[in-house]
Amino acid sequence: MMKTFVRSDGVRLRYLDHGQGMAIVLMPGAGGTHDVYDRQVDVLLEAGCRVILLDREGRGQCDWGKYRFTNVGQARDAWAILDTIGINKAVLVGRSSGAFAIQQMYLAQPDRVIALVSIDSASFGKFSPRDFRSGCEPGAEVNSDGLDAGLDSRFDSQTIQDYHRNKASLATINVLWEYPSDYNTKMRLAWFEQLENLNKELDFRPENPAEVNAEKKPLGDKWCNVPLLVFAAGRGRVGPGDPESNALARRLPSDQAILVTVKNSGHWVNVEAADQFNRELLNFLGSLKELS
Repeated sequence: MMKTFVRSDGVRLRYLDHGQGMAIVLMPGAGGTHDVYDRQVDVLLEAGCRVILLDREGRGQCDWGKYRFTNVGQARDAWAILDTIGINKAVLVGRSSGAFAIQQMYLAQPDRVIALVSIDSASFGKFSPRDFRSGCEPGAEVNSDGLDAGLDSRFDSQTIQDYHRNKASLATINVLWEYPSDYNTKMRLAWFEQLENLNKELDFRPENPAEVNAEKKPLGDKWCNVPLLVFAAGRGRVGPGDPESNALARRLPSDQAILVTVKNSGHWVNVEAADQFNRELLNFLGSLKELS
């Protein structure tokens, strides 16, 4: 059952709190809700972790506030919830834009962060569409003669079949560079609609004058001083040990960083490649227990 945290301005934020042990905070992406982590919850509980699932302002069962939400504000909300339930230190997990929120949590209170996990997010490091060399840049107009612009010689036979089945759908939102699996295509189309609706809501809200310039910026190339696990979707093209993967590993902002490149997955790595994701996550959490 979801619990409610009431902010000082009356906005109600919802969260779930399960189990005992090392606290793992799971932050969803832009239009997503806590259920994107459904395939991780039982695995983490069985591993002896305390799991806190958050919904972000204006999404799920959370209220909208008066102003546009910011990563700084969402980080403050998350720490306030953790304070309420008595959690001093935690491992922070964020997928997509949710990783920008946990980045701000870390920058605001680094001493309270045990480790960070980023899931296919530019906040810590991911592959750019340009890394895929698909010949189709994001945002480019695609007509019926260009529907094969996203084909790549590194696709396996199943991905090629998926591409031909889903290319017309991916072209409608100009993401022919995306991983063309049925699941990722369905999620991308839904995400596009969610993002449009989210932006319409945000258009009605002014910026919070107290937060216009409040976002903290990382300092230096290796600004993260805690263990960092980064999942990057290879979208059927980039695999572990490939030049693009090696280059990304060098760019990660922590000397304690681990990169997991998941070749056959799209943006929803923790769902589409759940077995691999869960295995790598548990190994990482196990190393943290050894360090403590």
